[in-house]
Amino acid sequence: MSGRAQGTGRRAWAAGFTLIEILIAVLILALGLLGLGAVFPVVIRQQRIGVEATYGVMAANSAQALLTGTDLNSGLANPATHNLWREWRDNPPLSQAAFDHGQWFIPATDNVTNATELGRPGTVSAFWLPVRARLYPYDPANGEPPELVWDVAVHRVVDDDNLLVPRGFNPFTNDTLQVAVFVRRIDPRIRVPANTTLLQVIADNTLSANKRRRPVAVDLLAGLPTLSGEGNYGTPRTVTVQFDYVPNDPTRRDRDRLLVQTPNAALWALVRQVGQRLVDNLGNVYTVVGSAEQGSNRVVKVDPPVPAYVNGPSAPTITEVVFTPQVPAAVHLFKIKPKAVP
Repeated sequence: MSGRAQGTGRRAWAAGFTLIEILIAVLILALGLLGLGAVFPVVIRQQRIGVEATYGVMAANSAQALLTGTDLNSGLANPATHNLWREWRDNPPLSQAAFDHGQWFIPATDNVTNATELGRPGTVSAFWLPVRARLYPYDPANGEPPELVWDVAVHRVVDDDNLLVPRGFNPFTNDTLQVAVFVRRIDPRIRVPANTTLLQVIADNTLSANKRRRPVAVDLLAGLPTLSGEGNYGTPRTVTVQFDYVPNDPTRRDRDRLLVQTPNAALWALVRQVGQRLVDNLGNVYTVVGSAEQGSNRVVKVDPPVPAYVNGPSAPTITEVVFTPQVPAAVHLFKIKPKAVP
């Protein structure tokens, strides 16, 4: 009887776990949980990026619908004889030489009202687009705060009209304008005072100046993003670039690199951000995937590569890119054909 009891005790002891085994199991479980915990921020970040990208596309489509489907000329001084887009094309805001090469013009945005002046500045064809029209989603009725804001840059599509000038043809009367829409996330650290909403803080001009904020702001000195809505409005920027491509030179045949020609360290910091979106003067969109400083040269690596029809310094050539201080959620391009003179 006692022998059976002793045998049962030995079998019970043999079927259990030692303290060392338990500690090892706990350690393995802890390592697994740590690994799982490291995955969560990545998943949340990717989910946020995906949501922003989806909202960005919707906001960009909304911007195109507004700019092409709304009679923006109704607010002009003389809409019967002036057309916002036609005046922009025929009397370009930039110098004629710059506009002929497709360089981008960026409308001014007021640092008090956050409204953007479309059309040719200071003329009867100028039109102030309120910031409320550039927010997404915008639905004050259900109280949801806006998440995104969009801005535009415009250029004339480069073509071969100048070849017809000797025959008396006006090279600008049939040209098309291209509009680039940049959609950005509203600064995440905007402080909303008590009894106000985010919408009021960025769109209600009746608030006192100390309560108003920019949807996307940069500091007053270097022009770097503040992420708090404090500072100047973060309008899109342009920077001179060069596509240094020489087919016969094996050291200069990289189609995925652009030379950034600026001595401004802050501007270089903005344009080189991984994920930054650049739109060149030919209307090609690139994503920055890396950067390097090679002596006095500053180079960004882009994806996709420069299209095959661009052959270095020969025409058509890349001379500049337009971008935003904050990495955008979406970039969308479309064309507008100005109406003929009535």
